[in-house]
Amino acid sequence: MAERLYSIQQTADLLGIPAAEVRQLIQAGTLEAERVAGDDRVSERGLVRFLSTQGVDLGRVLRAVLAEEDERPGEVGASAQSATSRAALIESPHEPVRDGLNTRRTSPAAKCSIPRGGPSEPPRDAAAQLADAILRDALDRGADAVFLEPAAEGLTLKLRVAGRVREKPRFARRLPRGLGPRLLARFRAMAGGLPDGAGSAAFEVTVNGRRRAFGLEVRATAGGPGLAIYPVRP
Repeated sequence: MAERLYSIQQTADLLGIPAAEVRQLIQAGTLEAERVAGDDRVSERGLVRFLSTQGVDLGRVLRAVLAEEDERPGEVGASAQSATSRAALIESPHEPVRDGLNTRRTSPAAKCSIPRGGPSEPPRDAAAQLADAILRDALDRGADAVFLEPAAEGLTLKLRVAGRVREKPRFARRLPRGLGPRLLARFRAMAGGLPDGAGSAAFEVTVNGRRRAFGLEVRATAGGPGLAIYPVRP
């Protein structure tokens, strides 16, 4: 299957910066792109590599994807959530990057948030960050179940809220290749190493500063073993 490509505007929306800055990043060679039908396209792999080299928390990007899902007209806080997610995605300290090898003027890449302690500290595993983001999103939305199911496009994510199951379509489209199996393995590890085949277990993690309990169940799906995660309400 061909690698997914993003337009300049799609990349700008995901990063939370103007399209003109995306083009500057491409021209500077900081963000990899390829020419398709007369315009630049950014690959998933290039985007993930850019985020990693700039020290941007991949989990924050994925949380933004979770929060940007299509909301029904009239749902309270939909636009506010989207705006907040974009604002949190990229911070702009407006300070030049000093990497010890060379100095240069501040570029759009330098505006990306770099963790304290410098880029020598490796970022947390992307699967762990995404697992945390999914649990936070589920609790924030009042979901009583989360379903992760392997599919042709990679991995689907569904939430059950007030008895209604809704899929997050952007999740499957934007999930970096290879991260789906790692995400499933991460959740099984959180539940004590639950095997692929079947079974259920409980686990506790800290979410939003509070210790929360969850139930996890391995479920058979058309695309292979999936997971159902059930928040335990306090």
